[in-house]
Amino acid sequence: MVERLWASKTLPLLGIDKAVVTEFAKKLWDGVEKGYGKKLNKVDYTTPDGNMLAALQDNVWQFAAAKNRAQLIALSKALVDDTGKLRTYNDFKREAFKINDQHVNQWLQTEYELAVAGGQMSAKWVNIEAQADTLPLLEFDAVIDQRTSDLCRTLHKTILPLNHPFWDTYYPPNHFKCRSTVWQRRSGKITPENKIQYAEIPAMFKVNLAKERLVFPPKHPYFDGLSNEIKNGIRDILPKQPVTSLADLNRYFDNYAKENPDDFIRGFKQLAVESKVGNNGSTDCFGTIYLKKDRVENIIKSLNSVDSTFDQEDSLSTLWHEINHNKNKYGIVLMNKTQVCYMECANEFVSRKTLPDFINKLGKNFSNPILTEDRASTGYNTMVKNIDYLFKKTGLEKEGLELMKKLAYDTRYNEIHKEMISNVSEMIKSLNKKVKLTDAKRIVRLCVEAGQARISTVEQVDRFLLENF
Repeated sequence: MVERLWASKTLPLLGIDKAVVTEFAKKLWDGVEKGYGKKLNKVDYTTPDGNMLAALQDNVWQFAAAKNRAQLIALSKALVDDTGKLRTYNDFKREAFKINDQHVNQWLQTEYELAVAGGQMSAKWVNIEAQADTLPLLEFDAVIDQRTSDLCRTLHKTILPLNHPFWDTYYPPNHFKCRSTVWQRRSGKITPENKIQYAEIPAMFKVNLAKERLVFPPKHPYFDGLSNEIKNGIRDILPKQPVTSLADLNRYFDNYAKENPDDFIRGFKQLAVESKVGNNGSTDCFGTIYLKKDRVENIIKSLNSVDSTFDQEDSLSTLWHEINHNKNKYGIVLMNKTQVCYMECANEFVSRKTLPDFINKLGKNFSNPILTEDRASTGYNTMVKNIDYLFKKTGLEKEGLELMKKLAYDTRYNEIHKEMISNVSEMIKSLNKKVKLTDAKRIVRLCVEAGQARISTVEQVDRFLLENF
């Protein structure tokens, strides 16, 4: 990292070195799991332990990125001396050694100890919440010896109800190298309000880290000025957790929806198994998506690999089709059969043309480009192929896709049929003013409505173009 900084004389992209971030994170995460007593990849992700560890892991990687950013800023400042002159290579390396010695050999050990303590107290908090009804009290317990801090010594033996605001500030750890803990009690002598010792505590530790599902305090100086760009930029180095069940799949897409809120504008609720015979998938447009069982299984397999089979990507296409319904501003409205036909044509057209982007967002390679042109597993395939052929033969592919996006996302579903017929026919007429608008509308209707009956209109499109162009 030092060599790269010297060569470029500037901070790397995003202001972090991902290789070093990964090493910091691995070290700190080892401490968390050691303290917690369980490993994330060994617990069910749907359990309280799974949810807690997943949140802690995210916090650890964010902290590692923030730590490395602070380290690199210090190193970049060391490129020049006190007079503002560029140091020689050897002088810079000497200064860099001092900085790295602090970050790696001194501070990292203290941070590791905090990670262990944080893991311990997070595991304890999960148990505390689970037993809150039968064990409603907490007692602060400091290790009393010559190394005990005045802060923790003052709080020793405080007994208060679990829901008392005291624990939002003084639940351990309360400082670096804190060894205090708490014990859950069924009963005991509650400390009177006028006897509670509100000891001075470092500002960054005025938080119940376990309750907030954090290892490192959000007000730690490392986090100052940490941009969302950096937070999102480390997603590709976060450990990938295996998806093995429908519950895992729900967890995965719950995170996906948080990172891509425009894909679920009314929020994500759940993925469930489709029970309607003949349906590959469906949605209520309010964040619930139903997928046929075999498609759920294909998606689970796909998410655990870099490249996918045709059937797996076809299943992802079904999911993406339903997600695109959730992107419409207005959601489901009452429609007749014709209106449904045009609505589904617009949605499926956009879904298959943007499928590569969706699969890339999942961190995967897109392996079956045929699915952007022809998807036989959907009943909407022929009408989409028909309208796609019309756009290609008229040279309106780009304009056609933009129109279909506007229809699929920004138009009320019961108005798409009128808008599609009107706008596509106008686009065709703009190519040749001699084309009769009625003829242009007829060919648009033919592409969609005949396609609903799985009738190809390729020959009719060719005849229309031959007669009019």
